[in-house]
Amino acid sequence: MAIEIAASSPLALEVGKKVIDRRLHHADFDFSTEALTVLQASPDMKERTAAFLGKRKPDFCSRG
Repeated sequence: MAIEIAASSPLALEVGKKVIDRRLHHADFDFSTEALTVLQASPDMKERTAAFLGKRKPDFCSRG
């Protein structure tokens, strides 16, 4: 599982950590929705989709 996480989009990992931290301390659903919107519009999401369709590993460029 750690290998899969390490191969994930750096942007998604950073945002995911922030969402988890915020959710542990607050019931901040607006922040979670905003984070998902940012991730869906990111170049990493486009790369992930292209890699999936091309049956290759993604080459993520974003940094969180």
